[in-house]
Amino acid sequence: KLYIFGGYNYSENYRNEVFECDLTTFTWVLKSTINARSPKTYLTGDVINGKLYSVGGNDGSAVSLFLEELDLTTFTWTTKTPGGSVPALRWNASFIAYSGKGYLFGGHNGPTYYNDLWEYNPTTDAWTQMSSAPAVRVDSALAVDLMTGTLFAFGGGDMSAAAATNSTWTYKFATNTWTTKADGLAARAAMDKGVFYNGKMYIFGGYTGSPDVYHDNVFVYY
Repeated sequence: KLYIFGGYNYSENYRNEVFECDLTTFTWVLKSTINARSPKTYLTGDVINGKLYSVGGNDGSAVSLFLEELDLTTFTWTTKTPGGSVPALRWNASFIAYSGKGYLFGGHNGPTYYNDLWEYNPTTDAWTQMSSAPAVRVDSALAVDLMTGTLFAFGGGDMSAAAATNSTWTYKFATNTWTTKADGLAARAAMDKGVFYNGKMYIFGGYTGSPDVYHDNVFVYY
């Protein structure tokens, strides 16, 4: 099943609903949750071990609670408060699950843009900072090749006047190292996720800015 949380409808209305889509029948259901979260947008998240993790975001005036967990059996929200070192509050970041952990990359909090990568372990409720990417990015598309244990980060915005880039980087989980790959065919941002299928990465949509242009292309990387 597919889950969507939060968002923004361009009428200055920030959302906190949770929608569930059955990928067999392609039927959407609005889920009732316990301890409903505050409305926010520009968040990111993924599912780890049957729980949805919402990371970062903005409620229109300030950065929202940073890490929240939704149990997809009971549909109960819990605010997580990991100890030790934690990432700075941010929005427009990217988060993806791999091997029972979550990985947070990039984002910004207004004036400050990030290129850091953090690993979240739900079992210990702790963050660990990994090696940083070659440059800052917001709204990059992340995808994981499970066969090789490789994270791919494509595109995203930087701090220049250009709203999107076409950079392609890989990160090896086993060695904690980044590698710069060939640039993509076009600059894109605001995609959040890509998918791997049969050894190829697929990325859909995104936008380029100045002025804003939204896209419906599908790019394949192999």
